Amino acid sequence: MIREGEWNINEFPELKKDLLNKLNIQAVDETSLPQLLEEVLEEVQKYHFYKMEQFYNQFPVL
Repeated sequence: MIREGEWNINEFPELKKDLLNKLNIQAVDETSLPQLLEEVLEEVQKYHFYKMEQFYNQFPVL
């Protein structure tokens, strides 16, 4: 039996590729994950700022 942490899927790239194809799953480029996270966080911050701006614009300036 294989214990957690002992299995390295990168040792079998062809088997991994074949399995992903059979399951109709796109392989994830792990180097692009941090970039994707950064882009998502950036969009969330923009949206949050936009919503806060809308909220504060409802009130007249004193």
